Amino acid sequence: MIQICAHLVRSLGGSADKTALMKLVYLADRLALEKLEHPISYDDYRKLYNGPAACDIEQGLFGRVTSPEWAAAFSFDGPNVMLKDQAHPNDLLSDAELRILSAIVTYHGFRNRRDLVDLVHALPEWERHAHRDNKQIPYASILDSIGMPKAKARRVLESIATKRALAHAANTACA
Repeated sequence: MIQICAHLVRSLGGSADKTALMKLVYLADRLALEKLEHPISYDDYRKLYNGPAACDIEQGLFGRVTSPEWAAAFSFDGPNVMLKDQAHPNDLLSDAELRILSAIVTYHGFRNRRDLVDLVHALPEWERHAHRDNKQIPYASILDSIGMPKAKARRVLESIATKRALAHAANTACA
């Protein structure tokens, strides 16, 4: 997740508004679901006031989790995040994922925080969950909103669940 944010921040010139960055991550995951049939972050999304927020990324950006990895990669100044090392690696991201992130920067990187919030507030999955503050936006809802056929969506959801279970098992084994 740090590599996703680092790549986006680097592409935006080395600094970004934290809220805008979270919207770009969401848009990247949404596009990846459509084009690659998997998210890039595999993070859980919650409906917050300013739009969907990737839970782990939001905690890292807003300092709700003390993490040496986040502190090593970024510095923070109020609403802004700055990349400490412009050569931060992105070796955990595939070429296809890097193309998705680059496309998001091309299409949306020029937008300010308010414009990005308005953009994600207009998405069908946001509208569907508009009455549910701080509740999860399930991947199934995003897949439905992008028009993925139900049978294909079931396969994608199974794949996401498997990948997340394997990652959880690996993290638990190392702890």
